[in-house]
Amino acid sequence: MPDFGRAVAPLCKLFLGFLAREGKVADTTARETLVRSGGQRGSTAELTAEDTEAVSRSTTAESKVTWVIAAAQEVSNASAFLALCGDRSFLDTSDLAWQERAVATQQKAWEGECGRPWREAQVSTSQESQEVGVDETHQRGAKAADALEADPRSSAANSLARVRTGSKVQEVSRLGERGAALGLKQDGSGQVGGQGERLEREGDDTWGWTSDQGRAVAAAWVEVNSAAPPPPSLCTDDAPVVVSLEAFLDGILYGHGSAGWDGWSAAELRGLARACPNVFVELLQLLNLYLRSPASVRSDSSSLFIWRVVGVPKPKDPGATRPIAIASALVRGFHRALLSLFPPLPARQWCGLSGSRTADAITDWLAQRAHKGAEFDLRRAFDSVAHIVSLLAGRSAGLNEESLIYFSELVWPAPRRCSVAGSPPPRDVWPLRGLPQGDSLEEALRLTAWSDDLIGLTEHRGKRQLWTAATDDPDSNWVEHLDLHVKPGKTCLPETRTGPADVERLANVIAAAPGTALTRERFLLTFALPRLTWAAPYVPAVPGFLTASWRRALRPSSCTWWCAGRVWADSITAHPVFAATMACLREAARPCTKTEPVVSACVRHHAATLGLSVCGMPPAFHLVLPPHDDPRLVAAFAQLAGQHQADPLHYRPDWDDGHLLRNFARVRALSRIKPTRADSQGAGDVDIEAQSHPAFTTWSRRLQGQDAAFLSVFRGGAVKTPTRRYWQRGAPAQLACRSGHAAASARHYLSERPLFTDLCRQLGREFSIPPGWWDIQPRITSKSGWITHSAGSNVLIRAQRQVTACRLGIEIAKIGDHPAET
Repeated sequence: MPDFGRAVAPLCKLFLGFLAREGKVADTTARETLVRSGGQRGSTAELTAEDTEAVSRSTTAESKVTWVIAAAQEVSNASAFLALCGDRSFLDTSDLAWQERAVATQQKAWEGECGRPWREAQVSTSQESQEVGVDETHQRGAKAADALEADPRSSAANSLARVRTGSKVQEVSRLGERGAALGLKQDGSGQVGGQGERLEREGDDTWGWTSDQGRAVAAAWVEVNSAAPPPPSLCTDDAPVVVSLEAFLDGILYGHGSAGWDGWSAAELRGLARACPNVFVELLQLLNLYLRSPASVRSDSSSLFIWRVVGVPKPKDPGATRPIAIASALVRGFHRALLSLFPPLPARQWCGLSGSRTADAITDWLAQRAHKGAEFDLRRAFDSVAHIVSLLAGRSAGLNEESLIYFSELVWPAPRRCSVAGSPPPRDVWPLRGLPQGDSLEEALRLTAWSDDLIGLTEHRGKRQLWTAATDDPDSNWVEHLDLHVKPGKTCLPETRTGPADVERLANVIAAAPGTALTRERFLLTFALPRLTWAAPYVPAVPGFLTASWRRALRPSSCTWWCAGRVWADSITAHPVFAATMACLREAARPCTKTEPVVSACVRHHAATLGLSVCGMPPAFHLVLPPHDDPRLVAAFAQLAGQHQADPLHYRPDWDDGHLLRNFARVRALSRIKPTRADSQGAGDVDIEAQSHPAFTTWSRRLQGQDAAFLSVFRGGAVKTPTRRYWQRGAPAQLACRSGHAAASARHYLSERPLFTDLCRQLGREFSIPPGWWDIQPRITSKSGWITHSAGSNVLIRAQRQVTACRLGIEIAKIGDHPAET
């Protein structure tokens, strides 16, 4: 085996240089145990909690990274290097000047933090495993741990507690592997330790098989594989597999997720790959070496390929957890680069397919023309797959033999270390299986049960679902998919398990949230709307009472000045009915959508909420506008249809990514303005395109704080003026309009402009507004800033003049100091 320490020296030096430049800090709180290069495997250099705390609170990157130098003076083999990688303490010990400077920096940090002279740790390099005490506190803790290990009921526990409370950081660090075995947790509580041990026991039961079971499963699959060898077209050549640097960097740049036990998160590695891509060259050479000869480096690879297993609580069972295994982000990037060497996925497989969604898999399943069907789930399927099964399946699929050996020797059997509250349990789990992740149907179900038992899988009987398309019972055909209930083969809308009442409760909670209307709108879009649209185009019917509850969430006060039509037209993507409709129609037009009755029912229902009919079947369908509908919509449909050489009244959502759908919904919202309102004049002539024109949207998105709040007040028709309520009688702001008349309206303020002469003159010069333009605008413009087609000759001019009206409207709203919520 090559000299690992010398091979990686340049890589380590570059990593340290990057850390020093960027101010990154190595995480030294995970563990301080180093595998020594010259000693036996498991020999340790032990550090106290005071040492760890002193290093952890140091301010310079060098003092934190180079703490390891005080405990280990050389690195010469793979075990030591990989152990250092596990602590993110990369060293280049060939540079003695750098090492001396690092030690001096650490001495200064030690003396400044601990208030006592530096005592350098002397580490044994002999073949015998020796314990090294750094100070007296560590020695007392070691003796107490020995006594507690010999007799857990002795008084050593009190001695150990005294050591813990007497330490500066109120705890004792893990004393090598022995301290971890005694269950010394960082927070000193037994609850964390119990959770970790429970997760570890579950891991033993899940991933550990007896040898007899393993041999039986292996023999069964060898027999099946021999009887059904892969076709010649899938047999691959034996050319060596080499991952290029470009592919490796792409794997790093497209990575995401949290860190493994090495501490490097995907976000940190993405920044490193962009700033210093050359640091990955030698690391890639080492990984390619692993890929070509995994058996030769198996004993030195556990620190790199170790899995961090975390337990995600299950909502229905507080005492149960779902184990999630997380590999090093570096290893994940390397595996992502290997995907290009894999054979393509089967045509009917959706899991693992880039860009696919759960809704795509549901559509594919429902599109099958079947009279009867069954859906069943395997209990811990990936956790129960024996490694020999994965190996033989890879061979059957035509995967390169080198890659298969690499995974079966290094990746799948790598130790799994369970983590609870950031503290690892005493020992690792070494898996033997598991991949980190009277009816006509009875014969088929018995066959699947036999095959599952043969390969060691177990069906989750509680999730089995049977359905029959011929039955007339309205309740017997519902099949549940991840909270979505559908009736296969029936033209009916889907339903959700919780129903709209749960969404209404969430909207009521958001209504009580602090902040502006914009904040609550974002809450609705983030937390409430996905409960309706997550499986689009399978979107259930949205009841009308949700519109009222979401309206209260946006404007939770009792103020009655707001115009609901204008509020929803201004926030059309937050309207529950229109937002669900737009999501359904956009997704149904995707090319991968298949024709099936449930999707067709969803499309027809949601198109009808906008007053549209449907021509054709999804995904090749058109939305048809009635010929006598709103002239603005007829003109927009005709213009877009002419660009695609279609019927003037036909439209497809994928032509413009749903832009016309949003404008259509705005027209429907504005049409609900009550004609009895004084500011409804001109509502039928509002220029919808001006509302989404960049000239207006760019300006409105730049508004912050109170200006954005007052704009929503003005656009919502709720500006406070003396017309609505008399207050501060005799104030100059009121007497300035109408020659002292107190009952001035927003139109008086905007048309006569007694208080804003200078601002209007500035806006007129900036946007070339002709004299008298302000006086002839309809009330929907002068009272709420919605521009009409008569305001300008083209959409750009109208959008700019809408900006001028809204800028003046913000100043008018500020006069009233609007009391309602914003």
